This record gives sequence, C-alpha cells and structure tokens, in this order.
Amino acid sequence: MSRLTRKDMKRDEVLDWLGRTIEYMRRHARRLLGVAAAVVAVAAIAAAVVAYRGKQAERANGLLTEALAIYNAPIDAVNPTPDDSEDPSFADEETRKLRAKAKFEILRADFEGKGMGGIAAAYLGDLAADSGDYERAEALWREAMVDVFDTFLAGRLQLNLISLGKSQGRSDAVVEELRGLLNSESASLPADVLLYELAKALESLERRDEAASAYQRLLDEYDDSIHAPDARRRLDEI
Repeated sequence: MSRLTRKDMKRDEVLDWLGRTIEYMRRHARRLLGVAAAVVAVAAIAAAVVAYRGKQAERANGLLTEALAIYNAPIDAVNPTPDDSEDPSFADEETRKLRAKAKFEILRADFEGKGMGGIAAAYLGDLAADSGDYERAEALWREAMVDVFDTFLAGRLQLNLISLGKSQGRSDAVVEELRGLLNSESASLPADVLLYELAKALESLERRDEAASAYQRLLDEYDDSIHAPDARRRLDEI
C-alpha cells in the first residue's frame, strides 16, 4: 500500500479511496492475512470512517495522517527530511520507528476509548511485534479490538492474535478461543476463516481427526470460501 499523506486524505477524496481500498482487500484477501501486514493494510480503512465522527475529527485525522506518513516514510541516509510533515524521510529505521511510536502514543492518549485511539493502539502493537515485544503487542491489539470492534480492523487484529498465539506455542488456547468465536454472534471474523484457522491450529497439535472435521465443515458450509481449495488439499493429505 502506498504511503498516506495529507494530500491523500483530502475530505473530497476519502470516500472514493475507501471504496477502492475495500474492493482491493476483497480481491486480495488471502494475501492480506499476515500478522504485521494485516494491521498496516486496513487500519486506514477504519480511520477513514471514524475520522468524521465527533467534534475533534479534524484534529484526530491530522494526527493519524502525520503518524502514517512517518510510519511509512522511506529511509534516506544521505538526505533525511524527518521534519517534513507531508513527505518525511529518516536516516535509519530505528529513528523512524521511534518517531512514529511517539506520534501514535499521542493519538492513543488523546482519543483513548474511541475509534482513533484504537487505531493508534493497533499500530503501536505492530511496532511492538516488530521489536519482538510480543506480550505488549498482544495487549495493545486486544485493547484496539475493543475500540474498533465494528470495523474491518477488528477481524484483522483477531487474525494477528491467532497467529501470535500459535507462534508462541499456545495453539491449545487458540483452539479454544476459535471454538468460542464460532459459537459467538459477535465474532469479528467470518465463520469460514475461523474454521480454517481452527483446522490449521488443530493440525499443528497433530489432532488430525479434529482438523479433518473442521476442514470438512468448511467445505460443506462454505464451498465458495477462498480457503476451500486449501481445505480440500489438506483433507487429501491428512
């Protein structure tokens, strides 16, 4: 995704950009299921909607676009422009991360408990994961989910948490959480995605019969899912 600047976020262009971005995500959903990439790819979608809510919307949107410009800024060791508010660049990645973190922390503090605060927490979680602080990343992503539960971002954050749990050797807990989400009417992810993630988690635990049942249910109930081809392949291999 290209870098967002103040010019990109002009009021008369946001809704058109939002529609095009959602369509892109729909067509490329499989490729957007990574951990860090998931947050980066969709946080701005929620931002485009939330930015119009409340009396401080203009200020919140300004803080977010400044933070995003820094977060996505290029590295230019020869001629960095860290103080350029629209097109900054940085001498090294660590400096860029620290500056982005500071900006997101301001946004999070000033809009705590609101959509924009949740978006900031999501990015801060991404930065924490990048630095290897997975405990803090998980806490921030869970905080963010509370604020953005009714946006695309909530589902992507749930995928982050699922992937993180498996990578940290907590697949048993992931399985229980996924089963709970499948029985919940307020789950942030579609049922076919939950079933696919459940099957993969069960496979990682070598619970092959249960994994096969999850894959089969996905095929029986959601044969047009983007995960259906993988489910068929895995069933043949189990």
